[in-house]
Amino acid sequence: QYERWDVSKVINSFPPIYSNPSQFKGSWRLDIGLMVLYQMTLFFSVQMLFVIFLEFMPKTYCTDDDYCYKMKNKCLTDFDRTPDSAICPYNSSNFNECVKEAKRVDFRSAQFDYQQDCTGLKHFSSSTATFIGTLLGNLVLGYLSDTIGRRPVYIFSICLGVPAVILSAAINGVMNFYIFRFIVGFAVAGTLTVGWTYASEMITPSRRFRLRTFPNWANARMMQVGVSWLAGEWRLASYLCATLSATVLPMIWYLPESPVFLEQKKKFERAERSREKIAEICQLEYEPKPREEMADLKKITPMMLLRSPVLRSNFLTIGIIEPKIPWLGRRFIFIASQLIALCAYVTILTALWSKNKESWWYTVSYIFAYAAQSLCLETCYLSLAELMPTDVRSIAGALMNILMKIGTILASTTKPIKFWYEPMLFMINTVLCTAGLLVVWKYLPESKNMNMQLVGQDEISESNDEESSTNKTSSEVPSDDSNSQMTSVQESSEKSEATTEKSEK
Repeated sequence: QYERWDVSKVINSFPPIYSNPSQFKGSWRLDIGLMVLYQMTLFFSVQMLFVIFLEFMPKTYCTDDDYCYKMKNKCLTDFDRTPDSAICPYNSSNFNECVKEAKRVDFRSAQFDYQQDCTGLKHFSSSTATFIGTLLGNLVLGYLSDTIGRRPVYIFSICLGVPAVILSAAINGVMNFYIFRFIVGFAVAGTLTVGWTYASEMITPSRRFRLRTFPNWANARMMQVGVSWLAGEWRLASYLCATLSATVLPMIWYLPESPVFLEQKKKFERAERSREKIAEICQLEYEPKPREEMADLKKITPMMLLRSPVLRSNFLTIGIIEPKIPWLGRRFIFIASQLIALCAYVTILTALWSKNKESWWYTVSYIFAYAAQSLCLETCYLSLAELMPTDVRSIAGALMNILMKIGTILASTTKPIKFWYEPMLFMINTVLCTAGLLVVWKYLPESKNMNMQLVGQDEISESNDEESSTNKTSSEVPSDDSNSQMTSVQESSEKSEATTEKSEK
């Protein structure tokens, strides 16, 4: 009574994209790979926040003779001993269980092992060493990325940073620990700046916003928290983080250099090979374009960036601060998220003034404020990539990171305000959020689906173009036999999709 299943019929019942692996082609193959690459890059970059775990200390601890005390600061020896413990009295019925609980360390940190905050390094923490490395790395690696290329600096940053994370845990000694954390910070500057620049130049323009939504900083933080929770101590956590971060290396090694960068530097033969590699990854037919169809791009320097009123306005606005939906642009997302944050701040202030900090709507408002401001940050990075010229894109990103770190330092100085008058913190946030909203409304242009190769070309006059045609060498100009350069991956993808639709019909 039951008909036996025919496996071939079951397979043929699926759409061709599932039954025929060769149908898996299109620009999205590269785009998904770039999203995975960028997420793992962010996972390594979140070493900037790993210092929270490196400096963690428990709230209570006990001596060898089971005298338990409450921690005053991060020093295990800084406590006043009394005849009996207030945490676990000697005559209590559950003394052993109390001592066991008081001695429990949720995460054994570098501060727990080295006690560096109890020495002359009290005012020079491991987070300070990491930050100084990041500051220096932004200045050096951002410039090198705009000079020698995205991919070499990308590879260098990973090859430098991953071993530094391992060695910071493997080699004992607080000074060795500080030195390697400085190197980690230096490498993180490269992955933060160059990683985003490279991925934004390689991904399909219509999917560029997804590069800041699906892979994001919040995911990286959750991954790091999960790894630290599983490890339970900072050395093993460092090894696991380094192992996962090392997965970036084979991915970036397989991918080519950014053709956008190569064409800006007039390295047309290498750009052609990069586009051939991209077409191979997407499993699309390579369709070169004649050299005559390519724009003669001008070279833009950091000084030109500051002299041009349009580019300067774009950069300063960014510093201060979906494809099927045409009106959903960068400006709209930024302005909408800032308005949500403003409403959340007003609600938080209302809760604080009315003594309702423990209410559910205070918590919800706080979450909305945090999420909205995080979305503003993603939009800033996206606009940075789309509004800054190729020649100075990494340098501009490095300067933006420096401004963010300065903002972080200034924000850390406001901690005493919380204990003096907490609403003042959110009043400051409200003022800054309003100022940022007005600046974006007046000065930030829309950049959705912008051609990143042509950014800034109209704002730079011919007299400022440092690369004149008379200075071009014959090696930079392609021969007649190789007079083909760019391939349009999107055009090939559309043709492939059209062919697939016909075959389905």
